[in-house]
Parts: sequence; structure tokens; C-alpha cells
Amino acid sequence: MSNFSLKITKKLFIFFISFCIGNIFGLMIKTSTNQFQYMIGIICCFEIISLFNSKKDKLPVFFNVLNIMNSIKRGFLLGIFVEAFKVGS
Repeated sequence: MSNFSLKITKKLFIFFISFCIGNIFGLMIKTSTNQFQYMIGIICCFEIISLFNSKKDKLPVFFNVLNIMNSIKRGFLLGIFVEAFKVGS
């Protein structure tokens, strides 16, 4: 396996795991009484990741970590979206 395909495989694996966690989070938040606080916390975490991602030109050391965090963010949000879509249909 080449280095490029290994990077893609790692990103897809991280994306899939975060998708599953987001899906489980979407299931569990429906029965919680603190839904608003959890969602505000998740949004704040993702906005901090986006802030660092926008400044990655100035932070070359964190480039790989930011790519991983971006994959986690996208997978988690997609998992929540898919869970919400299942409830809506």
C-alpha cells in the first residue's frame, strides 16, 4: 500500500467511527433533559476546530491533527443529520 492510500484509509476509518458516534449521540440526545446544553457544547467545540482550521497556514505543525479533527467533525455532524432524518421520515 502506498502512503497516499494509507492516509485515505485512516481518514475514512476516522470518518466512519465519528459517524457512528454521531449517530449514537443523536439517538441518546432525544431522551436527555439537557439537549440544549449538549448541542451548544458540540457547536462550540466544532467552531473552535473550524477556527484553528482557518488559521492552519500559520500553524503548520498542527496540519495533520487539524485534518483528523476536520474528519471527526464532518463524520459526527453527518451522523447526527442521518439520525435526525430517520426520525423525520
